[in-house]
Amino acid sequence: GLCDGGCRLVGVALLAPEHDSCPLGQLLVADARLSKSLATALHNIYLRLIVDPVFKQGFASWYARQYADMARQFAVGLGVDDTSVFGLSVQFLNRTKYVEDLIDSYDFLRTLVQSIHYMLSLACSEAAEGGLPGVASASHRVVSSKRLSPVVRDLKYVLKAGTVSPYFARFALRKWLQVLRMVQGMHPQERRTDTHVEYETREWEHAFELSVALTSVFDLAVSWVRIDQ
Repeated sequence: GLCDGGCRLVGVALLAPEHDSCPLGQLLVADARLSKSLATALHNIYLRLIVDPVFKQGFASWYARQYADMARQFAVGLGVDDTSVFGLSVQFLNRTKYVEDLIDSYDFLRTLVQSIHYMLSLACSEAAEGGLPGVASASHRVVSSKRLSPVVRDLKYVLKAGTVSPYFARFALRKWLQVLRMVQGMHPQERRTDTHVEYETREWEHAFELSVALTSVFDLAVSWVRIDQ
């Protein structure tokens, strides 16, 4: 393994500026296209380097800067949640200082909500037969393959930071309401009495799981309303 000094040298090299990016920024965008073995090896290197505060700050910054591109790639089917670079976010999004810096410097809270909105808009573009206009289809891969999961998870990490939730209403609520509008009536339960239903799709399950995921954000988003004293 690398010593602390070696970690610092490798980290500095990855963060070295190159035009408008750096090697780390380019690797993060390319991560979803890497083979599983190469991505896993690279993530292990990140985990070793991230113990260095300088690299952790740099990694967090580039994660936020490249997030929209990474989310768009994931939405169209590139990458697997279990082995994606999104799995590393807990290393810094569980620290209030890092979260506040990402929101102040890169508008990260708004980026997260906009990424969810973008993903669901793809599902709206392929509405199921008989579906409502502007409402996401439960059969679309964004919903059925749980492509929203890592982004919703990151949003929850961010909202758990004690000072963040008040900013949600100010900077992200309008876009969040648009998100909720896209899932309202996504899979209405209609009783069938005329014929026997021989085959039942799993669309209701996909719609239910997405509903649970989005609902879990609510308590965190309004936690600032609670008065302890």
